[in-house]
Amino acid sequence: MPKATKLRSQRDAVIADIYQVYTSENSKKHRKRKNWKLYIAFLKENRIKNTAQAQVRFKKTKAFIKEHDIRTIAIWLARHKVDGLYNILSEARDLEGRDGDAGGLIVGQRFI
Repeated sequence: MPKATKLRSQRDAVIADIYQVYTSENSKKHRKRKNWKLYIAFLKENRIKNTAQAQVRFKKTKAFIKEHDIRTIAIWLARHKVDGLYNILSEARDLEGRDGDAGGLIVGQRFI
């Protein structure tokens, strides 16, 4: 017996598209660069050398930027209407097309 596909609402489809942009290679590249800059600042602030223990210690701090799952992104975007989600998706794709940080735009929506 074939598996029944779950019909998604328009909102779920847009959030899935936004998450796809958030997890794109471009966004991962920007997240990695930002984490590297924060790590260097962490090393200078604490006056320690680059070691495996320092990297583990940095990853436990609040400064480390980690990738969030789709449920977290959906919760952050829950208060936006579907039309607003389309605008966010459009802006994120535009930023990604211009080699910008679309992930930062999407995560920043939780504060607006």
